[in-house]
Amino acid sequence: MEAGATGPWNKRNNLGPMPAGLNPTRSPSYGFDSFQFFPNFVIIFGASGFTTHAHWPTGPHSHIIEVDMYFRPPTSHKERLGQELTVTFLNDIILEDASPLEGMQAMLNSRAVKEFHLNDEEILVRHLHKTVADLVREGEQGGGVEK
Repeated sequence: MEAGATGPWNKRNNLGPMPAGLNPTRSPSYGFDSFQFFPNFVIIFGASGFTTHAHWPTGPHSHIIEVDMYFRPPTSHKERLGQELTVTFLNDIILEDASPLEGMQAMLNSRAVKEFHLNDEEILVRHLHKTVADLVREGEQGGGVEK
């Protein structure tokens, strides 16, 4: 059974032609397109379905990540197993991506580390932090949040 983070590797499970905004090069080895919605929502479209990721703060130093995966109904047991393997594989990737975060948070909490320098490959992370800092500064200056 072959599966990856973007879905089962089964061409019969393909969703068909993608809308113009997805897989713009029409690559046959298309993986996924990811869209970030400020402040806490991500939707990732792949050739065999899509996932949503919501990040929910639970305190000043913690949060929960909620991930939902959506596939077409399987037409065989093999397709169903591929979907389950995809869920397992994606879970491992998310845990791997998130594993450094506890250590980073511990360093920040210790106040031994005052800042992190992000390179150009992390431009979206830099933009997120700048946007949040701007909104916090505006709130602290009494600007409040628009309703």
